[in-house]
Amino acid sequence: MRTDAKFLKVILAICVVGILVSGWLLSVHIRFTSGQATLTETCSALPGAAGHGCATVAVSAYSDILGVPLAGVALGFYFAIFFLTLWAMRNPQTSYEIVHVAFFLSTLSILLTVRMAYLSHFVVKSFCIGCATLWLVNLALWPAFVQHMKLSWGNALAANLELFRPGKYNLLRNRIYSALGVSAFFVLILATIGTVAENMQKDEALFGGEDRAIQSYQEAKIVFLPPESVGGPQSQGVQDATPVLDIVEFSDLQCPACRMAARFLKPFLLKYPSKVRFTYRHYPLDPSCNSYVPNGMHIFGCAAAKAGICAAKQNKFFEFHDYVFDNQESLSNGLLEEAAKAVELDMTAFQACLQDKNIDLDLQKQIEMGERTGGIESTPTLIINGHKMMGALTPVQLEAIYQAALHAHR
Repeated sequence: MRTDAKFLKVILAICVVGILVSGWLLSVHIRFTSGQATLTETCSALPGAAGHGCATVAVSAYSDILGVPLAGVALGFYFAIFFLTLWAMRNPQTSYEIVHVAFFLSTLSILLTVRMAYLSHFVVKSFCIGCATLWLVNLALWPAFVQHMKLSWGNALAANLELFRPGKYNLLRNRIYSALGVSAFFVLILATIGTVAENMQKDEALFGGEDRAIQSYQEAKIVFLPPESVGGPQSQGVQDATPVLDIVEFSDLQCPACRMAARFLKPFLLKYPSKVRFTYRHYPLDPSCNSYVPNGMHIFGCAAAKAGICAAKQNKFFEFHDYVFDNQESLSNGLLEEAAKAVELDMTAFQACLQDKNIDLDLQKQIEMGERTGGIESTPTLIINGHKMMGALTPVQLEAIYQAALHAHR
């Protein structure tokens, strides 16, 4: 094995990249799974599919292990290799065991990389640029260790067996156990910190936990909506099969609670695109178009709803919806036009649509759909498999209701 530190310095630099990226991915995971991320946030410096894929991966069932964020485990892993490498650099004459343990960890990371790349491409079917960066980090660590240890490519994998049976290096068991203990310590501590941070951000004490959500769902009034209430350009998720959850939301683009509900719903909908159907219906708390709310105070509610319907006619309703909600504090006619441009609507068609009287009729139909449920007392109101529930539901509560509905269908 080499006694110079050239390749160890390379390994340290690679670990720093891994620490930074995995720390960022942990923050992304926490923000998205707790519904704290903004609706237009893509968790990527790059536009388009790569960023949205990052969000999809962040909330997928494969983003944690038994409730522990995988990004937290990765953060501990890179800290462990970083510390072991520093340890080896400070004690070059007794570094064989330490480097072998670090090399063994890097070999495990290659196996994990193959597994996660497969899940990302074939199961989740989304590309996460942060995850891909960690795959490259793992692929770079392994050959750096091979070069430092002066191994041939043919016997590199076999060198890992030195930790489990005596070989030509005559590794000392006590040093191996110490290095493994240090590694386990870093992984355990960082994974625990990540788990605690995630649970703190979910803030279920404020909204009630899983049991409360299931009880409220089961006790909610059962209502019936006509078939035209679901589907269409203001709908996302499964369309060609019976969903486990069919959610219809009556909402107002000027309603702060509706914005919160949208941020909570987004990670849930990303997680179950083939199991949940979500349909948005306008119910602006603005008396200029909604006679059922004579005292409504949302003076841009009707204008925002009509603009949303026009965006839907160009199949960009949810992009428009997200932009307006994320800029809700400055909602105005000017912002609605800005939103239309931001999501790249055909502005000529958009302006013509706003003048079309059929848009008013369409909006009234959506308002009447809400009244058929026995009246909308507040927004948001969610009709989940016919159960009428008022107020925002967190990702944890939505997950609990989903699991209850899934169990009931079996």
